[in-house]
Amino acid sequence: MVTPGDAMMLEIVKCKCSNCGHNFAAPSLGDGAYGEFLLRSGSGLIAYLNVFEDSTFKDVDDLLAINPKTLALPAIERARVLRKIYGGRV
Repeated sequence: MVTPGDAMMLEIVKCKCSNCGHNFAAPSLGDGAYGEFLLRSGSGLIAYLNVFEDSTFKDVDDLLAINPKTLALPAIERARVLRKIYGGRV
């Protein structure tokens, strides 16, 4: 479990905004991070999420399973929606 003040190994990656084309650098957990995300707010704040330790991920997944707009989707499609909600690449 990561707690405030713990050290993390991050990579700095070059990114390009898909909306405006602006190039910028951003931290990344790397390709080997399974079930871990860096969530970014519009104001630039970054938060760490481990889906195996944080109940909100399962809560949102459960809501998607009963939501009329996503209920009929195959499980793999709902997983893509869930990943997009949490800011992951789809």
